[in-house]
Amino acid sequence: MISQPLTKYLASHGPWSRRQAEALIRAGRVTIDDQIAQLGQTIDNNQTIVKVDSQIVANNNEPLVYFMLNKPVGYTCTNRCFKGERNIFSLINFTGRLFVVGRLDKDSRGLVLLTNDGDLTAKLTHPRFAQPKVYQVTIRPGLNGLALAKLQEFLARGCRLYDDQAIATAEISRQLASDRLEIILRQGQKRQIRLLMKAAGYEVVDLKRDSLAGLKLGQLSQGAYRPLTANEIDRLHRLAQDKRA
Repeated sequence: MISQPLTKYLASHGPWSRRQAEALIRAGRVTIDDQIAQLGQTIDNNQTIVKVDSQIVANNNEPLVYFMLNKPVGYTCTNRCFKGERNIFSLINFTGRLFVVGRLDKDSRGLVLLTNDGDLTAKLTHPRFAQPKVYQVTIRPGLNGLALAKLQEFLARGCRLYDDQAIATAEISRQLASDRLEIILRQGQKRQIRLLMKAAGYEVVDLKRDSLAGLKLGQLSQGAYRPLTANEIDRLHRLAQDKRA
């Protein structure tokens, strides 16, 4: 029998820090064997069923899985189900809980990662994890040389999108067409590219993520998913190890 504090269990099996785990418990969102959990509780890993918002937090006995998905437009990246909305978990043939690494908004498409490895998820979604994310972005209106230079300068300088977050920036790595750009992000603020483009006077018509943490979407069809290779999994773990506190 292996026992440990509930906060440690949540932090090691989900995308939460210990402080966030404590907040979840205080808010009454955590149950142990369907009873509201209390701070300071200790649990048995092998026999206890822990849930957050009625969703089971997987224990270490469940085999770890790692998927790459080509998310279509119109799907959300949330575990919560809202009436009339489709979420990406309906595209995956897996019955256990999965966490998302690299969320995309409903109107965007492309590469997202899904796994039940809560410890890896917490590390890869931490603000310190600044590995580049590469996007193909179609905008309106199109750009000529002078407008492109001005937009590059604006994105490099950045602007504040949210009062409680740092200045958001982006990098144009190349122009693919008059109205299509390859953009690199090293931050993860909500709707970052769309809001930066709006602030610069442009509308995002299409946004597709091609690469995340060095993993590339390649020829994976829209709406399809595949298991990560052993080399890809090893790469993510090495990156997470490099960024640990």
